[in-house]
Amino acid sequence: MLEVDAHGFDEIDRRLMLTIIQKYDGGPVGLGTLAATLAEEEDALEEVYEPFLIQIGFLDRTRVAASPRALRMNTSALQRRAARRHCFSSDYKARVPQSLH
Repeated sequence: MLEVDAHGFDEIDRRLMLTIIQKYDGGPVGLGTLAATLAEEEDALEEVYEPFLIQIGFLDRTRVAASPRALRMNTSALQRRAARRHCFSSDYKARVPQSLH
């Protein structure tokens, strides 16, 4: 069963945003690279998670040299901070090393 937090994010939404922020400095990152990093199917990210996060303004679709399909966090610093705060919501925070808080 999917657990959705008060902001509408499930665990994969939070992992996806956190990965883009921490591992790729906000992006851009190719969809294939992101899928491999998250151990998720590329099609699932593109068809299920990406549209929701783009619609609510947390992600932008872009291009990088190696991939015509790439994602980056929305450029607003406020939204990046908000994304980071939501990624570390109560249940997720317990599973993330303290050094990353």
